[in-house]
Amino acid sequence: MVYTILTFVFGITTLGFGYATFNLMRKHEQVEDWVVALQNRVSNVVTEMKDIDEKGLFEADDEVGSIFKQLSDITLTLESFTEEEENATQS
Repeated sequence: MVYTILTFVFGITTLGFGYATFNLMRKHEQVEDWVVALQNRVSNVVTEMKDIDEKGLFEADDEVGSIFKQLSDITLTLESFTEEEENATQS
């Protein structure tokens, strides 16, 4: 009788842990996909910013240049952040 009860309890516990593990793995994969998409978007933004200002015309203008500089700094910060994330996931 005790053996049957213990087997039942351990079986239910094992099923619960299995479901929790599967659920956490699925959520982890979703977050990884989101990070990869973010990395791709940031790298595209950086590439487009460089393409737009390949001649340095925006940086030369005072008003537009200051805003462009701020945008450039933000994109470089995001790029360095995503590179750190990419290096961490590869390790």
